Amino acid sequence: MKPGRDTMPPERPTQRGEHVSTIRKLITGSAAVLALGLAGGLGAPAASASVGQPASMAAVDQCARLLQEAKMHQATAQDHQALAKKAAQAGDTKKAEYHKQQAAYHQQLANAAYSRYKFTCLA
Repeated sequence: MKPGRDTMPPERPTQRGEHVSTIRKLITGSAAVLALGLAGGLGAPAASASVGQPASMAAVDQCARLLQEAKMHQATAQDHQALAKKAAQAGDTKKAEYHKQQAAYHQQLANAAYSRYKFTCLA
């Protein structure tokens, strides 16, 4: 192995021949979930306390999760729209159509998550 590389052997090859370590994915994913949980969990109680409404931690966690889900789908939809535009400029109509469909799908998921957020947290 080259210096500076992981010393652990890869667990499974991906489609393009790259190797992905499952343990690295788990650690990275756990850190991201913890960071999102802390950011959402600490910001939402302060917002509801400033309005004067009592906030239960379960409701705050659910509201933060719904809002984060909506934002994630919105960002994914925007990414797919940009990829569709690039594919169309490159003349790849099949790939452009695929990304347009994916953008519409994720936009639909984002709208549904925003609706659930409004119904659950703002009602």
